[in-house]
Amino acid sequence: MANIQKQYDICVITGKYRDQMGQEKNRYTRVGVHFVYDDGSFSSRLETLPVIPWSGSLYYFERKEQPASSPVPVSAPGSAMPAPPMWDQHGNLL
Repeated sequence: MANIQKQYDICVITGKYRDQMGQEKNRYTRVGVHFVYDDGSFSSRLETLPVIPWSGSLYYFERKEQPASSPVPVSAPGSAMPAPPMWDQHGNLL
């Protein structure tokens, strides 16, 4: 059984914004996750599909390791923000 070696967030450009220096930057929205396994195989799971306007391009950003001491955000009951989805090592939603 292959183990996950790297994970990437799959994103699309959903707009533009200006940073504090006034430079125009792309605004990205996460639409899925991409897994690379230690046997060289890979898989992608899209959680949503972008709608118009969309260029058709997907952008992959390597996930940064979250320090063990950092709390994982969990929503309180009745909170407006849902808890993040949980995935197993094969990209299946738990």
